[in-house]
Amino acid sequence: MALEDGGSGHSQRPSLLVLFATEMGSAQDVADHVARSLRRVDFHVRVVSMDGYSPVCITIQPPPLFLLKGKNQGGFLEALVKINLFF
Repeated sequence: MALEDGGSGHSQRPSLLVLFATEMGSAQDVADHVARSLRRVDFHVRVVSMDGYSPVCITIQPPPLFLLKGKNQGGFLEALVKINLFF
């Protein structure tokens, strides 16, 4: 979790990146719900699909919250392949 100075110099809000990977859309719904809940308690939250996120950023930013949802068939989510190959 990072602290962000919103430009005012007066207050710092905790910041969190929520990364989601989904095959059917339910992980995005959960990610949006988590983000709304965190914003209510004054977090700065970004919700980003893992499809549009560079694995390099994981190593240079505070750890994100991962929300993953597959089809319950035991397979590996395609969105995780590039992350897995990176590490």
